[in-house]
Amino acid sequence: METYPGEILVGVFPLVFCVDATFDNAVGTPKGSSTKPPQSRSQFDRFLDAMASSLMDDSVGDHPLGSTGSATASKDVLNALLRNQSADDSDDDEALLSHTVPRSASRDDTSFKSSDSIGTTSKRFQLGRKKRNKSSLEPPLHQHDLDVSYAQALQNGQGFFQRARIMSISARHGFPPSKDATGDNNRVHQFYIGKNFNTMRLVNTMRGKPVDGILPSGWVEKHAHALPSVILVVVQVTCDQTQFTHDENLMNTLENLRYSLAPKRQCPVHIVGLVQEGVTNVLAEQWSANVSKKVQNGETIMLLHNRDLQQDAPPSIALQYLHSFTRQASYQYYSRQASRIKQKLAKLGPSRFSPILLPLSIRYCFKIALFHEFQWQEQKSIKFMLEAYRNADLYYRYLLHRKQHKQRTGEDLFQKQQQASSAAPPSLMDKVSMSQDSMSTGGGDLEMEGIELALESGITQVRRELTEEEINFLKSYPPPEDMLHQCRKIADWINFKILQSGLTSHVEGGLLAVAKQWQKHSAAFCSPRRSFVSVSLGGPGAWMDWAYVAHQRMVVSQLLERHPPKAIDGTNREMDEILFRCSPWRTYEATAEAILRLGAEIRLIQEKGELFEENVPQDSMRQKFVGGLDTDGHLPTLEEESKINHREVALACIERALSLLQRQVNSSPNLTWKRSAARLEYLAGGTLLGLGRHQEAIPHLTTAATLCDGWPGLEVTIRRMLIRCYEQHIPSQGDDEKKLASALLDTYFNAQMTNADLRKALVRYSELSGGGSVEWYRDCNDEADSTLPFSFFLSFPSITHAFAGDKVKARLMLKSNLDYAVQVDSVTLKSLAGSVSIPSTDLQCAKNADQGSGRGIIMQAKAEILLSTEIQLPKDINDIAIDETGNGGEKEGSAGKGSFSKTARPRTGGISSGAGARLVEEDVNADKKGGQSSGQWSLRCLGGRPLRCDGLKIDFYPVQSATGDGKNTVVELTIEKKYARTDANIKRTPFEEDNYLASAWRRPKLAPMAWGPRCLRVLSPMADMVITNLTEQKTNGKAMEGAVNRVLLKFKAGEFERCMGVKVKISCSSFLVSPEGKVRRIVGSQEAGSDESCLSKENPNVRTPTLVKKQEGLPPQPADVGYTLPEGWGGNESSDFVSIAPQLNGGESAFTYFDLYRPLPPISRAQFVLSEGSDGDEFSFDQDMCQTDVDVTVSYRQERPSQKGNQPLRRRGRRKPDEVQASEEELTEVEDDIVTLEYNARVQWAAPISAVFKLGLNDSHPCGNRHPSNLLPDPNATSPRHHESSDIVALHGERVGARCTLEAVAADDSLVPNIEEVRFKNDEGEHPCEFKLLTGKDESGLLYKGEDGDSCRELLPGTTFAFSWTALAEVNPRYQQIPTSSSLGVISVGWNPAPLTLPDDYVTSDSSEPISEHGPLPLKTPPTCRFIGPPCYIEKAPFAVKMNRLQSSPKVGSPFSISYQIKNMTPQHQALKVSFKGSIADREAQGYMLSGLVDGTVALGAFEIHNLCYTVIATRAGAIQMPRVCVSSDRFGTWVIKETLTDRKELFIVP
Repeated sequence: METYPGEILVGVFPLVFCVDATFDNAVGTPKGSSTKPPQSRSQFDRFLDAMASSLMDDSVGDHPLGSTGSATASKDVLNALLRNQSADDSDDDEALLSHTVPRSASRDDTSFKSSDSIGTTSKRFQLGRKKRNKSSLEPPLHQHDLDVSYAQALQNGQGFFQRARIMSISARHGFPPSKDATGDNNRVHQFYIGKNFNTMRLVNTMRGKPVDGILPSGWVEKHAHALPSVILVVVQVTCDQTQFTHDENLMNTLENLRYSLAPKRQCPVHIVGLVQEGVTNVLAEQWSANVSKKVQNGETIMLLHNRDLQQDAPPSIALQYLHSFTRQASYQYYSRQASRIKQKLAKLGPSRFSPILLPLSIRYCFKIALFHEFQWQEQKSIKFMLEAYRNADLYYRYLLHRKQHKQRTGEDLFQKQQQASSAAPPSLMDKVSMSQDSMSTGGGDLEMEGIELALESGITQVRRELTEEEINFLKSYPPPEDMLHQCRKIADWINFKILQSGLTSHVEGGLLAVAKQWQKHSAAFCSPRRSFVSVSLGGPGAWMDWAYVAHQRMVVSQLLERHPPKAIDGTNREMDEILFRCSPWRTYEATAEAILRLGAEIRLIQEKGELFEENVPQDSMRQKFVGGLDTDGHLPTLEEESKINHREVALACIERALSLLQRQVNSSPNLTWKRSAARLEYLAGGTLLGLGRHQEAIPHLTTAATLCDGWPGLEVTIRRMLIRCYEQHIPSQGDDEKKLASALLDTYFNAQMTNADLRKALVRYSELSGGGSVEWYRDCNDEADSTLPFSFFLSFPSITHAFAGDKVKARLMLKSNLDYAVQVDSVTLKSLAGSVSIPSTDLQCAKNADQGSGRGIIMQAKAEILLSTEIQLPKDINDIAIDETGNGGEKEGSAGKGSFSKTARPRTGGISSGAGARLVEEDVNADKKGGQSSGQWSLRCLGGRPLRCDGLKIDFYPVQSATGDGKNTVVELTIEKKYARTDANIKRTPFEEDNYLASAWRRPKLAPMAWGPRCLRVLSPMADMVITNLTEQKTNGKAMEGAVNRVLLKFKAGEFERCMGVKVKISCSSFLVSPEGKVRRIVGSQEAGSDESCLSKENPNVRTPTLVKKQEGLPPQPADVGYTLPEGWGGNESSDFVSIAPQLNGGESAFTYFDLYRPLPPISRAQFVLSEGSDGDEFSFDQDMCQTDVDVTVSYRQERPSQKGNQPLRRRGRRKPDEVQASEEELTEVEDDIVTLEYNARVQWAAPISAVFKLGLNDSHPCGNRHPSNLLPDPNATSPRHHESSDIVALHGERVGARCTLEAVAADDSLVPNIEEVRFKNDEGEHPCEFKLLTGKDESGLLYKGEDGDSCRELLPGTTFAFSWTALAEVNPRYQQIPTSSSLGVISVGWNPAPLTLPDDYVTSDSSEPISEHGPLPLKTPPTCRFIGPPCYIEKAPFAVKMNRLQSSPKVGSPFSISYQIKNMTPQHQALKVSFKGSIADREAQGYMLSGLVDGTVALGAFEIHNLCYTVIATRAGAIQMPRVCVSSDRFGTWVIKETLTDRKELFIVP
């Protein structure tokens, strides 16, 4: 981008000149000759500083000038000047860009008078303005115009005048001269007669003054640095006699400025008076008025004081006024300049697209765009830039077509058309369009695309026929020879401005505009079809085109790198495509290609010694234009290009492109980059190869060869380039010897060499390597990859897993991907178990292979063979290496620390034995505490190790032709499969990939599923024995507390194994589960003390289950678990193995058992309500469910029969290589393996019997007891009082009855108890109340005694056992004063379980005692369940109530008496209230009449007895119910007598 002017690179900014017309204090001494020290700053310097600081805040520019009264211009005029210009000019610009002929565009228009100043109101130039809708405007020139709305983002909140450049000049400054000072002699004014455009005047004017170029050189620099928009003349205002000198110097300065500045460039001049100290405001205003009378052009005068120039303070009102005035004057200047150029453009009329006027159209549009950029109107500027670019494109195609037509035919484009006088005058369309036939006649590289359609859409509105005068002019006055170069240079500038504006906007619209513009520019000016010279290699002048193309691509590359687009995210496909095209690495790649082509062209010129040079201008005095040629032509440029090493420059571009591509790949994971990277690496390697740097080229070419998958043409080219590099440079063989050899052989076998050349190359490489065979190493991710020299696939038919030491069948499919026939001497499989060589006999039996020399075979090119073999597995599973791929297995950390996830789950449901997966038992992975594993054991451990083909080694050499001879160089090819390691930050399961169905059965498309899986699971010897819990099948895993429970186990040997020396070891552990789900383990006392979640097994309340053994005659012994064992039973906690069978053949069974015991709780409760003062520890664990885990470990020597190679593989056994064939009836040579088998039997303990208590018959009255259920209702309560209680009320001296129902808890699980006896007893110790049994069979409290043959005592499923009893309550004197609670005695139930019968297939082992039953076993001393009776409310009542005996058979009409005896049991006076329920009518309806105290009170003295008596006469015979009597105590608020509907007395009345 260094070739662009600074004004094009950076942009143009408003220019303000400040003229120093001040003097020092010495009279007549100008500032330049001051004798002051140089470090002291003058007032002019301070003024410049103040103006520069005011640019930092441009907010005042959008407001009126304020309320200062010193302004000479009126507020209305200023507001008119401050109007937004873009709003007024929008329709004018649209009309101008739409190529309509403007109205009032004559020369007499007064809107461009140079005398207009900032103090006068200017008339605005109206380009045919009238009120009409936007839709009525003509369509734009091209339908694919860019949307320039993105230009609004270029403002970045910056004001117009903040960009201004303030320059200091002297009073004698001179401005550049102008050829047309007034602008009246411009050729465009001659095209009109009156207000009508005249073609004849156009031709005549252009003959006298033809267009020699597009844009004069230096025009941009002149307006950016030499022509200001505002001039500020700074003068001092003093109060002494020197003021006259100041004023005179001011007038001289103004006169000099007016003289040197052209009238058409007149800009506003402001006079700034710096008021010195001591000058009053009146004197300053008087000086301003005097100077105003002296000036002739209405210059504005402004006054500034010293305080206005202070740097630390905010800008003063006066400084803001000056800033705003200067800003608006500058804006108006550039606006007038743009309007002046727009007038010229409009006056070109309908011929602006004629080849005669297109240079002017380009010039004017470009100038208008620059003046709009001065005004910081980016959107308008870009619009006119686009219009200039379209005109340049159109003119370039015209010039190119005219030149190529002359080169092909030798005649001018218009000469032949002029001779055909009978033909109609041609149109511009006809002159620039070419048919397909005419293009093809040019031949070769001069072929050019047709442009008819492109032009037709753009000039439909302005199309007209060229007149004969125009044709004659175009023939007589051809464009200058360098006009093509000028056109391309201007297009280059404009293209740069458009691209720069779009990229710096950083919005999506800007990027879209950049993509479209660059695509259009590439097709218009950088395409071979748009070249003005031959583009064939070595063609005349082709280097100029490639120099231009290389420059354009370099510029766009640097722009894209400086302003990179956003990363590709893959969400918007269309936008991603644009971002991909606008990637800087792509443009750098194209730049490198163009630079390489440029270097090739220049080298050809240097070799031939011929320089093609076009006709160059011979006039040395000719005006210079942008892009034009001088008399030396292209020779200086060619000399400069010849000094450049283009390959080095291209290499730098390629390396930069690779760096940018890698950066974009890192930021855009969805980017498809391999083909692009292959292309870049290829270019880098080829360039280095051209530079002779073979060693540096090899890595790039090697990388390109690996990336060009699916690009065979490029791969072959790269391979051949690599061979050239290797011929010149063989890298040193150090640590990368294997890698180097592999790269060399990859190149040899993929370069499409002939068989003879390949053999020679292998021999030459073998000699360089020291002779002998050569090694070739390749790795892959897929063994079926077609890019490998050989694709392979190994499977195991009809088997998914095997045991260590077995011999398994395998099938290998081997496919050659080479282009040569090769002899294969040996094939070796590589696996985790080591290398497995395929026997030569199996190799020679391969299907689809030809017989080779020796023991080898011949594989034809692209052939596929199939061979079968047998693989001997290692006898020790540890000989199989651990899978370290990081995808699952057994070695943690290979994929990064902490990469295993504790909560991860398998990614599919395909974990199955069909994939060879074998999960180990849970107990193998138990935690350190011996309990249940807290981890996901099924995700942690897999049995065995995987075995698969991880690669192969093949020894081969190319087969020589029939007539050929020479030495055979053996290639030792090693192919290893690499497995991608899982990233450390990815949660993954410990499952190996080979345990998934999708992985284990993955195969090439041509391999059928019948070939079996590709992975084999090798297992250690496994026990095939099956253990069955026969007792669990009957009891559902439950056991009965209080009894010894015998669990019978069955051990059945596998069908294909022989079990020798079967031994078993049994241990148990227990835990409690609370109703809330809390689990507490039962452990030793030491461990329980350190862990709160554990219970001590020695705690008697825990009742720890234990293993017991029957010992006849052994008295009850205390065990180490806190309780006493039953009579005849002892402990059996042993850690030794016990033999149960010396030998079990396949399918045979053996039996063994173990006995468990857990005692009953000391006492049971139906409802856990404790009596007052009782200890609840004994009941704390009764609600917890107890479970016992019995671990059974079986150990035996396993004998598996050996298998022949042709026997079915379904028999799981280990085979020896040297074993002989065995018949199916006998087992021959075997090899013993010690195997173990773990079995867990879980037992859930259940109580044998449950008891439910209910209240029995009770004839007693309430007697005023204070139980909540006997309280009187509260009269103030809003709702009646409800009290639900299951307590039995036991009053002192009264009888109490209760019922009990017994039921078996686990009768449905075959745990049936037999009731032996039932007894009632009082609780031991002191209790509030003693109960005397009234209904017992004897004095000992016996309620029931079971007898043999009594079926009622057997609690079968669905049966219950019920009984009742009555007792007399006697309250302890200590508890008679206050109410208390207790239980209604204790019910003791003696029982014995009903055992289970043995299965029919039970056989007694020689090493164990014979048994006759299992399940719960009867004990000599029946266990006893003690149930606490129902809770009782105990009280000595304040009253005693007794109902006197009634008459046995009352008769109708005969009166009889009903009386209640009530005794006051307290020493206090008592008042009782008596009431009868029901009215007189109700009683008569019941059939009786009653007399006595129905409603009233009764008073009782201390210990007084009162008889409450009634006389009743029955009025009918039959059953009648006596009235309900209710008596209540006022003192206690309780009922003394309370009869309800259910307990009313019923009498039978006889006639």
